Amino acid sequence: MEELETGKRRATDLYWSPDIFTIDSYLIQEGQPILYKLYNGPKRSFVLEELKIVPTDTELPPQWILHN
Repeated sequence: MEELETGKRRATDLYWSPDIFTIDSYLIQEGQPILYKLYNGPKRSFVLEELKIVPTDTELPPQWILHN
């Protein structure tokens, strides 16, 4: 995933992660999109359009499916 963080990408590279993260903090500035930091996630901020919000009552697939 390091390649994705540095901007060097190939057409076959994943642009999503099967990992599930918790939003750790967010920054609100007037006239700017809200920036979210993920708990134990990549060391950069995300805007909402880059995140897929999973409702808390969602039944997730087993971890072996997410990591294969």
